Amino acid sequence: MSALPEGRAAARGSVAELSEEPCAGSVSWEVSVPQILVDHSAGLALDQAGFAEEVHRLIAEVIDTTVADCKTLFRPAGRHLVGDGAAGRAVVLVEVKILAGRSTAQRAELTARVLAALEARLDVPAAIGVEVTELDRETYRFVRHPGR
Repeated sequence: MSALPEGRAAARGSVAELSEEPCAGSVSWEVSVPQILVDHSAGLALDQAGFAEEVHRLIAEVIDTTVADCKTLFRPAGRHLVGDGAAGRAVVLVEVKILAGRSTAQRAELTARVLAALEARLDVPAAIGVEVTELDRETYRFVRHPGR
């Protein structure tokens, strides 16, 4: 991990780095992760709020972040196909994006726990996948845009 510019402090110790310059109009310099992206079959019966709350909590238990830093986006897919489509299974694909630097064991534990949380909430046959990916600390930036 590279050093922060002189006079800057990282949020929560060494968890995040700050950009040299904020984006125009932004009000925050902090890097805020994790980001959880849930792509799923349209019409899938899933308690989205309950799932997101559980995932946020378990992420904070596994890596050095807080529940308040977690953000989840649900993206229903208008169309999907599993295999030849004969089984009519739903699809749920979850990507958890975290800053690089966690151990393989931490990422594997996070994957397993998110998968278990998802499996416990699904009542229909589904093809499901969970992946934990790392964001490059040198190139990732997050700002809180104030709007216009």
